[in-house]
Amino acid sequence: MRRAVCAAALIFSACATAPDHPLPPAARASLAIASVDPTAESFDVPFKQGGRSSGMAHIQKLDAVSHSISLSAGNRPPCKLDKEFQGLLTRITAVGTVDVEGRGDEELLVLNEDGGTGSHDEILLLVDPRDCGAAGLDITVMHQATHPVAAQTPLGRFQDLDDLRRRPERRFLNVLKYRYGYLSQDDVERDRSNPRYAYYFWARANGSVTDGPMKIRRCKGPPPSIDSVVQKLADGAVVYTADFKAGVVAYDEAKKEHYVLYHPQDLYHAPSVLKRAGPYLLIGTRGEGVAAVDLRTLSLRRLRFSGSDDDVKSLDIDGGKVYVNGTRELRLPGL
Repeated sequence: MRRAVCAAALIFSACATAPDHPLPPAARASLAIASVDPTAESFDVPFKQGGRSSGMAHIQKLDAVSHSISLSAGNRPPCKLDKEFQGLLTRITAVGTVDVEGRGDEELLVLNEDGGTGSHDEILLLVDPRDCGAAGLDITVMHQATHPVAAQTPLGRFQDLDDLRRRPERRFLNVLKYRYGYLSQDDVERDRSNPRYAYYFWARANGSVTDGPMKIRRCKGPPPSIDSVVQKLADGAVVYTADFKAGVVAYDEAKKEHYVLYHPQDLYHAPSVLKRAGPYLLIGTRGEGVAAVDLRTLSLRRLRFSGSDDDVKSLDIDGGKVYVNGTRELRLPGL
């Protein structure tokens, strides 16, 4: 079924604004984006050339993992997007138009999002109606809290970094990408106090610690709320929270501060169970055994096991002894 995306429906609908990365004036004045149904068989997008509504872009689903794009304007014969880009456009989620130079000539903007639970890719693609030349960015956003920095790959004409003709398009997409999950290393470093990056800085300081003291960064206030909480454990004024596909955060209600105590090497090995035993906070994981945090010294000891016991389903205390998955005894100094 063909869907027509009329000019009136093209509204700016990208996610949260990025005040530190403002759009160029011409692009901001002309940018229009509309969400589309990724399952639609086809849809049409009108665009302007020479300041007049004289063109139409037709996007057609070829199969489950590719699309074709053709554009026609005025008396020029239609042009088609190169086949190399058809396979990149697997799940188109939004389309739009933008006049990046403010000269009355709009380009087609195509947004494609695809991925899984570990990461997803945002493809931002500009298509020039005059020759169907494409230029864009492929942004890879990791879902692991210890990897907030996104990777980017130039596409099409952006691969030639010396092509001065693409500077306006490059400036535009290098700002727009921040509306779709992009973060650079410099962005994170400038915002070190942001609790959003607490796991990242914990992993950078303590990711290689297997048996020794940790460097702990404390943040003011409670930790950001997470929908997928595995378990909470209250211990006096401190509440420990294990997050699915993340780690363990402590919140000291008396001091009104929180701090990260643990994150697995792999997000799929997230915490599965919390238990307090003597001076230790024991953190069972879904694939990395038990992490034992000595709360007196804030030292971390990673305990790995053979067989299936690295996937910790239970931690039981019986007569001063701790058992992993009901049978394997856990031995630690002070227990």
